[in-house]
Amino acid sequence: MLAWLRADRASLPAATPRGERAALVVLALASVWFALAAIWEIGAPFGAGHYAAATAVATGGENVWRWGVLGAVPHYTLDAPQPGDFYCHHPWGTFWTAALFVKLFGHHDWVCRLPAVLMSASMPPLLYAAGRALWSPVAGAAAALGFTVVPIALAFANFFALEVPVMFGVALCIWGTIRLSQSGRRRWLVLALGGLTFALHADWAAFVFAAFLLAALFARIFVLKRFFPPAPLRRLGTFWAFAACLAVASAAFYLIAFASLGQLEQFLRQGQFRTAGAERPLAEALLARKTWIETSFTPLAIALGKLAAPVCALRFVLLRREGEWLPLAVLGMAVVQYVLFKNGADIHFFWPHYFALYFALALGALTRTLESALSSLTLALRRPRLGRAAPIVALGAAALIALTMAPDGVRALIFARKTGGRFNEKGSIIHPDIDKAAAFELVAAKMKPDQGLLVHSGMKVSYWMNWALQRPLRVARAPRGNGGERYFMLDARFTPPDELAGVLERHSPELIGPFWFVDRNGPRGPLQGFRIERVEPSAFERFFVSGSHALRRVEPDPWLAWEVADHFLEAPAPAPSTEPSGAEALRAAHNQALAAGDESRARALLERLLRGSDQSVRCRYSDGSELIGVRFERGASDVLSVYLRAGNPHALERRFGIESIVEAPPAWSLVPADPVLRDVGMPPVIAATRWKAGYVYSTVTEVMKRPGRERFVGGFRGLGAPEPEGCSPEQTLLVLED
Repeated sequence: MLAWLRADRASLPAATPRGERAALVVLALASVWFALAAIWEIGAPFGAGHYAAATAVATGGENVWRWGVLGAVPHYTLDAPQPGDFYCHHPWGTFWTAALFVKLFGHHDWVCRLPAVLMSASMPPLLYAAGRALWSPVAGAAAALGFTVVPIALAFANFFALEVPVMFGVALCIWGTIRLSQSGRRRWLVLALGGLTFALHADWAAFVFAAFLLAALFARIFVLKRFFPPAPLRRLGTFWAFAACLAVASAAFYLIAFASLGQLEQFLRQGQFRTAGAERPLAEALLARKTWIETSFTPLAIALGKLAAPVCALRFVLLRREGEWLPLAVLGMAVVQYVLFKNGADIHFFWPHYFALYFALALGALTRTLESALSSLTLALRRPRLGRAAPIVALGAAALIALTMAPDGVRALIFARKTGGRFNEKGSIIHPDIDKAAAFELVAAKMKPDQGLLVHSGMKVSYWMNWALQRPLRVARAPRGNGGERYFMLDARFTPPDELAGVLERHSPELIGPFWFVDRNGPRGPLQGFRIERVEPSAFERFFVSGSHALRRVEPDPWLAWEVADHFLEAPAPAPSTEPSGAEALRAAHNQALAAGDESRARALLERLLRGSDQSVRCRYSDGSELIGVRFERGASDVLSVYLRAGNPHALERRFGIESIVEAPPAWSLVPADPVLRDVGMPPVIAATRWKAGYVYSTVTEVMKRPGRERFVGGFRGLGAPEPEGCSPEQTLLVLED
């Protein structure tokens, strides 16, 4: 066995012990760092954003076992899935992987992320192994280290959807292909084919990589055989034949499966949708995505990636080694994915994720080129002793590049976890939905197992809702009849007041923060209110569960029920017998005291409410309304509460909006400041058209600060918005700096 291992190692490029030891130290550090980044918040509850797609994958995995199907059904059904229920836009391999994990570990949020965590943790060792085999230990370490500081790779390290599985499979294939060409051993043939097969069943981008791989191998084996040094061509030919058959068979399988489900036309339409905008000049599209691209990679990585492409091509031509073109095959895959499917790139921040794998290999090639150049220079200068330091110097240069990129990578990781992977969302408001997840957890325990949930369109439906409920979910307006789903849910902040009034005429919903849960078969009675409290996580919870958002706990809140009844029901609501607990209850208690004519109690409650808030932002408006205070609370969730005293009643739609702009980038950042003006303010639970004069209302927003110095400003928006008197139209509410 020892002789067998020595023979296998003999086919690797020569390396100095000193350089190999240094490379292994760097590999260990990079591997531990990236594994920790991937594990961070592995058990976090899902909310809105790109990350929620992982719950659809896990749901599809559960349905494989529940219904005994091979295809992907990414939502729950009460009956056996029909052909239209199957997901036929992408290959089903990720769903099969998820099926294995949910079968082994059950229904848990961390199970949705575990496959991606394991694959991401494997990437640095895989890249090192491939770089070590193709170039040298230090080049392999540079490739591994480079991957672990790319912002987009860090941001989506535990995102189990398409890109992470494809890159994992491609990295396996690259390593196996290089070692197969060096040693000709059968196990490398199996590894290369296994990695390619895994990638092909993860996403269509892998077929593009396979096309470049097969074309290059065909040219090497059959056309340019004399151009290359001797190699185990019989094994390489076997690999080419099997790989070609696997690619054709995989594509045929999905085309036949989609056609049998009657969704082949839908699949083709989806392809047309993703390629929409192809007539738009590429330079114009790239300029529009400039902020996303620079945030994903940093300008330094972009420049090095451009430099590496001709370097890799020259290395292939001059050195005539098979593996030198493999980074270019990855680049080709990434370019086709990003350039051809323009609509997808315009919508999804993570679309260029595949370039992270290219950058890692590109940095490895550049490091090896520098290492070789330094060795050659010392030989030309007849300083062979200095030549021994060439690997260390080259590795140091790669480490310096990685350290320069690392701060932006860490910022991207933190901000991605805050936003669910959405970043600036082109200025649209971003809902973390952690409070909604807590409400869904309570609702799921109340629902009958054979019933689905009807949700109002204002709930902003996301994949995670199916996963949280483990029941079917359908979007519609508020139901009026007795047929259909028994349970209905809405978000009062995004539902027209007239619809809210209609719901209260027919039902007695449970009020869970801003969310109303209706059992349409339930009895009429007094409203029940619950507040969703923020709970600071422990040290253990900050790492494994939630460090970027506070945890949530649902508690009874009769003051919420009083406020809703006071604004929507004709009969006067009795005052709660309990003392108000928390800022929102204090605010409602102040309003109740005003309604009861107890002005002294109202003043005392308002003083308690505003204690510790910033009242220097006070601003009076032309209709008599007034901005009276701002409170900013730091924690796992940073929360901005803006308090407004209502003026004269107004029938026109308007709201107090909050926007933010990044005024300067962070110190020592390679990424320019995000120029997008972003809407950040959440509407109040009671719409302005229902406000009562003298009452105090609030808009409560979880602040997801962007990197740099960010300024938050507020003012009334909409028809009939009142004019400020004696203050700025855009009142500064908060300024945050890194």
